[in-house]
Amino acid sequence: MILTVENEEKKEETPGVASEKKPLDKGTKKGIIIASCFGGGVLVLISLCLGFGIPALLHTSSGKVSYWLNTASGYYTEDGNYSESLKASIKKIDSDGNPYYSLTSLSVTKDTSKTLVLPNGYKGEDDTSALKIKEIASITEGNIFVDGGTESSLSSIYAEYYYTLIGDNVFSGLDSLSKVSFAVPSDASLTLKVGTMAFANDPKLEDVFLPKSLLELGSGAFYNDSSLKEIDFSKRKLTTIGASDGNGVFENCTSLESITLPVAVSYIGANCFKNCSSLSTINYEGEASAWNNITFGDDWSSSSSFTVHCSDADIIVN
Repeated sequence: MILTVENEEKKEETPGVASEKKPLDKGTKKGIIIASCFGGGVLVLISLCLGFGIPALLHTSSGKVSYWLNTASGYYTEDGNYSESLKASIKKIDSDGNPYYSLTSLSVTKDTSKTLVLPNGYKGEDDTSALKIKEIASITEGNIFVDGGTESSLSSIYAEYYYTLIGDNVFSGLDSLSKVSFAVPSDASLTLKVGTMAFANDPKLEDVFLPKSLLELGSGAFYNDSSLKEIDFSKRKLTTIGASDGNGVFENCTSLESITLPVAVSYIGANCFKNCSSLSTINYEGEASAWNNITFGDDWSSSSSFTVHCSDADIIVN
């Protein structure tokens, strides 16, 4: 079923949470929505509405509506102008009576598209209220982008609202990606897990912000990201970095010079800093005794020596 409708300005207060940040606001833009339902999932194409923060409404013959919550979602050019609409595949998940959506694929078709702003919620025809998009689903082969090749032009990815999962391989193999930023959740009890190889083989990635809710980094999460120089995980919930086998989280990050780790860390997996030939400093927020209580996987450290700066002492790792 394909539905097309011109957007209409809505003055009333809309349900759900709309974007508070408008870093890409270049003025008022009109657009359309095309929605297609299939196999338990929903494929939705959205272009910019009458203004940021106003959900785009899709009226159907049943009188029900569907819309994204964050109308800043979409693709933008290098100078911040709107480039193309967001086409995404989402799957509804009912978890113990608390339904939400999982983002399962994305499509980008123009090489002028440099920045992706991810959606934060969706209200389908059969939803009684707007539902959060909580997860970016794991991908078994390739990455989350479909329709082939143009995603290599993307240089930055933003999420203005929280996710609880960034799945396996989702943003891997993006040749031009240099910056990723994921929002801090307002609920302090929420956590974020980053899957295996989630940002791997992104050769230009150098600016990474993951929120305080970060709990786990899967093996190879930043594998082979040769431009990554420093990363700050201070005050994160982060307990687990990698696994007992597989690629190290920062393996082959040859430009990585320093990393800040929280006192919450209890496990640093195999090959974590393998071939990190530039690594000189780990800033650890806990005491030296706490560092020595961390469980380390095989060959976790770099081939060269570096210093772990603890809150009360320094430790040299050879």
